[in-house]
This record gives sequence, structure tokens and C-alpha cells, in this order.
Amino acid sequence: MTAYSFALSMIVASTLFARSATAGDALKQQVDGWRGAHETQILSTFDRLLQFPSIAADPKGTDATAAYLKQQLKDRDFHAELLTVSGAPPVVFGSLTTPGGAVRRLRALGFCFPDDLRLD
Repeated sequence: MTAYSFALSMIVASTLFARSATAGDALKQQVDGWRGAHETQILSTFDRLLQFPSIAADPKGTDATAAYLKQQLKDRDFHAELLTVSGAPPVVFGSLTTPGGAVRRLRALGFCFPDDLRLD
């Protein structure tokens, strides 16, 4: 699992399991244990995500990133959709039905930077 996937898991976990302080402490221990056991996999997935170009002048890069994010959500049992509008970067939308029928929604926005952006 990648760092991005871990971040998604953390968002989902915090949304789904927000309970009392005691339950929250137990959840934190579970998440910390899981993260520690999967750290190499998390960083590998995050590294993969960072390799995608995210430049406004290269729509193929943002399309590939969006496709990757969509697949990452699907691999985690989310219903995932790629939303596109002409002239704009794609947006990945995911939803997850939790036990009890509650639906949780997640939007993974496509970030793209102008090609003349300098971070010096």
C-alpha cells in the first residue's frame, strides 16, 4: 500500500471510526500497527504516485495520475469514477458504503501546476 493509499485509509478510518476517546485510542494503536507493518509498501506506492508528471501542459500525465488514483480506490473496494470536463484536469470521485449502509464520499482532486511554475 502506498503513502497515498495510507492517507486515503486514514481519511476513511477517521471518518468511519470516530468514537469515544477510548475507542479512538484503540483505533490509533491499530492504525499505527498497520502502518508500521506496511511502511515499505506505503512508501513504494507513494513513490509511484510522485513519478507521474503533473504539469498543466501535459494532460497525458494528469490523465495517467487520475487513472492510477481511480485504480487505487477500486483496489480498496471504493466505487470510483473518473470525472472529466474538456479543458480541465480530471477529478477522481470515490464512494464507499460502510456497514449499516452509510455512504462515505472521497474526492481525489487532480492537481496540476502551470508549466512555468518555479519552486526555487
